[in-house]
Amino acid sequence: MLSLHSTDRQFYLFSLVLCLTAIVGDITPLDGVSKTEKSQREQAALDHMCKVLGGGSTGIFSTL
Repeated sequence: MLSLHSTDRQFYLFSLVLCLTAIVGDITPLDGVSKTEKSQREQAALDHMCKVLGGGSTGIFSTL
């Protein structure tokens, strides 16, 4: 497992949120998307990101 300093971890988490939002879109309660559907979309985006970055399910973003 990759060990990250606090600021590095914050950067990666921020990057993760930005990338997921770019892929999935900014889904708000007013959009009428169920929590289940939102979660599924976010998980699919995370899986896609990890695959593209070459980490598969053990990529850096999936360990945060």
